[in-house]
Amino acid sequence: EVLKYPAIEIDLKQTKDGIFVLSHDPNWADAILEKTNYQDLMNVEYTVTKTGGVVGGHLSEEERTYTSTICTFERYLEICKQYNIIAVIELKTSTGISNWTEKHAPHQSRMSKIMEIIEKYDMLDRVIFLSSQELCLNWVKTNGYSYIPCQYLTLSSCENEKTYNIVKQYNLDISFNVRDGIKISDEWLEKYRALGCKLAVFTFEEYATYSDIQEWIDRGVDFVTTDWHQLDKLNLPKSN
Repeated sequence: EVLKYPAIEIDLKQTKDGIFVLSHDPNWADAILEKTNYQDLMNVEYTVTKTGGVVGGHLSEEERTYTSTICTFERYLEICKQYNIIAVIELKTSTGISNWTEKHAPHQSRMSKIMEIIEKYDMLDRVIFLSSQELCLNWVKTNGYSYIPCQYLTLSSCENEKTYNIVKQYNLDISFNVRDGIKISDEWLEKYRALGCKLAVFTFEEYATYSDIQEWIDRGVDFVTTDWHQLDKLNLPKSN
């Protein structure tokens, strides 16, 4: 509401009893998500002190420290709906969400439940899926949701034929890592654009400068995942 971001990206995991929750890590506080039922987790408080970074550096440690309980996928969708924000959902590996190929392995068995929840909140036209689980992204594209954007996430360089062929085969957009000294040439940017896919870059954390972000905006990417930075300090294109 304050920073006016058009989308909020989250990581989706599951509890032992199959409740979808927001967490980047396999644990919440001292609890292992996949071994803990939601009822035993819902009131567990977790305290974090966020580092300062470019924007938050002037804040005291007390101002940067917050305590919270875990957020469910449904509550997240309620927030996105309330503020008319696009929900960017990263599918993390968990039961029923994976690239497993063994016979009878339930590698996409939980995808239909995710779609049921999204439909419940009337958000099917306001979501983007993001994942390194290309088989789950392909499930979305081939099960009646071809209109939903799906970004293939690559942690290493995307300058390779394997990544390119996955994006091409499954008709995906691409989200590529620009941290850790990873570079991508204009030639490869154009190669992906020629497929008709959108380009997303991640993640500019709190110690990235505005010029770091502006470089990629100027190079014409469609999405930037960032943390803390203010939109009014960036030169954004006039187009949507």
